Amino acid sequence: MKKRLAASIFVLTTVVTGSICTAAGQLDTMELKDRNRWSCTKSVALKIFPVEAEFQGERGRSRNFYQQLFATRLSGQLKKIKGIERVEVVDGKTPITADLLIDGRFKDFTAGSRSLRFWVGFGAGKSFCRAEMTATDPKSGAEVFSLDHARGSAMNILDEDQLDVNITEVVEDVAATLSEMRGDCVPQEGEINNALPPHKETAP
Repeated sequence: MKKRLAASIFVLTTVVTGSICTAAGQLDTMELKDRNRWSCTKSVALKIFPVEAEFQGERGRSRNFYQQLFATRLSGQLKKIKGIERVEVVDGKTPITADLLIDGRFKDFTAGSRSLRFWVGFGAGKSFCRAEMTATDPKSGAEVFSLDHARGSAMNILDEDQLDVNITEVVEDVAATLSEMRGDCVPQEGEINNALPPHKETAP
């Protein structure tokens, strides 16, 4: 009897939790409107996303804790993308000097309930992190890309913060996709002119 119980617990706790809605690395929706602008981006400003959904944390962690956690991890992953030299988290109160501004919101943001996942299952008590974000050119306001992506855990009952886990999954999926969408930078006419030294006429 004890062996059967132990085996059952082992099976339950080793279920692959992954994403409920999408395979790892794939984004739910992604629209790249200006590939060249993204490819030429060297610096990124990242806002703290507001939570527009019912929030539930774990271990007394606040909503602000998870918001900061997401921004810190996304910032760290963006810095790993080839060609990105600087990423800063901004409060929206100071002028944006970066090439690109990423803003967004959390449409789902909950650690769920471990007890419901254990006793009820079938998606009850699932944790979920769904982020919607838009990247724009701070100077022109033109949209460069937009995306919507979620990761959730419906069956994990281990003693770990599943919202923390889902945040990492979302961030890694987003950064991986953005990295793949980078190409060769082709400077625009105005940027080429600004980069060249002034032309001087020489006497015959």
